[in-house]
Amino acid sequence: MSVLAIDLGGIDVVNRGYVSRFVSAVWWFGLLVGACGVSLAQPSVTGKIGSITGFSPQLTLNLVLTNSGSSPASSIDLSGITFKVLNGTGSVAFTPPAPAFPLGLPSLGAGASETVPVNVTLTGVVQRFSITESGTLTDGSNNTFSFSIGQTVIPPVATKTLSLSMGTLTYPAQNVNTTSAAQSVTISSIGTAAVSLSPIAPPSGDYAISANTCGATLAAGTNCLVSITFTPTATGTRTGTLSIADDTTGSPQTVNLTGLGQTQLLTLSTNLLTYSAQNVSSTSPAQSVTISNTGTATVNLIAIPAPTGDFAISANNCGGTLAAGSNCSVSITFNPGAIGTRTGTFTIASNATNGPFAVNLSGVGQTKLLTFSTNLLTYPGQLLNTTSAAQAVTISSTGNTRKLNSHPAPRAIGPRLSPSRTTHQARPTSSTWWERASP
Repeated sequence: MSVLAIDLGGIDVVNRGYVSRFVSAVWWFGLLVGACGVSLAQPSVTGKIGSITGFSPQLTLNLVLTNSGSSPASSIDLSGITFKVLNGTGSVAFTPPAPAFPLGLPSLGAGASETVPVNVTLTGVVQRFSITESGTLTDGSNNTFSFSIGQTVIPPVATKTLSLSMGTLTYPAQNVNTTSAAQSVTISSIGTAAVSLSPIAPPSGDYAISANTCGATLAAGTNCLVSITFTPTATGTRTGTLSIADDTTGSPQTVNLTGLGQTQLLTLSTNLLTYSAQNVSSTSPAQSVTISNTGTATVNLIAIPAPTGDFAISANNCGGTLAAGSNCSVSITFNPGAIGTRTGTFTIASNATNGPFAVNLSGVGQTKLLTFSTNLLTYPGQLLNTTSAAQAVTISSTGNTRKLNSHPAPRAIGPRLSPSRTTHQARPTSSTWWERASP
């Protein structure tokens, strides 16, 4: 005679944060009452939800059936699986297609397990439900026993959560009406479900989106990037906001934007230096150019090279930087290498927004040279107190500018002749000339 005993003891298991209560059905078979009093060990089956994949409303319950007895089970047949909503107003059913019952499982040795995936769909509000498996167990002696075991399931709910890499983007000082380098915000989906993103609108203020890799959805565990530039339209602190609308709690997400608008402006006292006529190979007095910073930020004076042409820097009190509101000066001289108009350029390289700068240089080179057509005029004999015919001396300037101060009357050289003399002697004369350059 054999007797079947069922143990409805409970086992609590915590898996992925969900508590399942497992009811084990244990069959004791083969209690043979006889003269010999022999007892035979029998197989038994227990079940648990090993894991749950997916999130409400569609789940896969990985049902683990284990032969917890001390002898093999030649077969296990599931005749049905049922569901019951314990908390909530919704329902639970197999995700189509439903499995065909009976569902035969392979033989299980003592302590062996078999996992059966059960796909379910939740409709409406389901906070907790039970799953019950029923079937038959056959031992090695071809004895068959019925079992019914069950578990409680708290369905995991997908979460939608966004995380921003930065809550504030701060830009360094930027010249007005110029565009900064881009800064980026990484948007990450750190929940367990995809997040729906609305189209990202342009930021407010002096800011613009330069790149955007975000689409309409952001899958769980992924991220996208939004890059933003700053173009100040005025000096001082400039603020704005980037807004990201989505279907998560706390939408919209916002990023504060702040930057400083500045001006880096240089002004020159003149853009032309004109020098008076200067003798070739001689140096003129210096003329100066004043460089003033009329902006709101320091200007870097990158280079002040020597002027081109016949011009040179004689003094320079400018450093590498020029603070806002300050000035410096550069003095330049002219040393013509040839006659005629001589030109050059003086340049200033800086990071000012209204640069680069150039000062035109101009001067005239000259020489002071006079030549005479002859250095001797010889007159024939001439009666006293009478006037000879004129002879001419041509005076030429081989320079480019001359002014003669005076040309006094020639003077006689040697003794005068006495009127009583009957023999006349020629009287040599000379003339002296003064000249100066034109101003």
